[in-house]
Amino acid sequence: MLDMRAATFYRGERLLAPLTVALDEGRYSDVTCETSMAAAIAARVAAGIVKCTSGIVFIGNFDPKIQPVQVKRLVGFVSRDYPRRVPESRAYFAYRASLWELSRDEALARGATLLQRFDGLADDQALALAGALLHRPRLLVLDRPGMRLREAAAEAASEAAVFAVYGPQDRPAQLSIDPLVTAGAL
Repeated sequence: MLDMRAATFYRGERLLAPLTVALDEGRYSDVTCETSMAAAIAARVAAGIVKCTSGIVFIGNFDPKIQPVQVKRLVGFVSRDYPRRVPESRAYFAYRASLWELSRDEALARGATLLQRFDGLADDQALALAGALLHRPRLLVLDRPGMRLREAAAEAASEAAVFAVYGPQDRPAQLSIDPLVTAGAL
């Protein structure tokens, strides 16, 4: 579902070290990057929001540089930058339904069910995660999530591939990450 091969990102200087990840549906991967900024960029590259400068990224056999619409239909993305003011959930789900061409009623019902499932999360995190899962993505990308958000996402999206990215100071202490799957270590 996610195939990144030596993906990097430059903007004047290298902001993301070469990152290689292969992730199938139903699996998850937690990656630590050199910095929080690199983690934020890695999450956006993995979601197809930002195009890699060098290397290769495929999401569900689609290249985000060439087939961005197909990629966006496969991906759910939860940013670390939650809204400061949480929007009203029904309006938010109706908006997301129009983005994903979903039935408004189906989106409202699914969104409400997801919010109930995420009862232990902060309101902004629960809404962001429910919005990302509304269209049943095959890849869920998490930008520097806390442990509770990561666990809720992995449980709710158990059939999807789940990719979580952290900076060194963002990673929850109780999370063990395979050092062989760390950006910059390749």
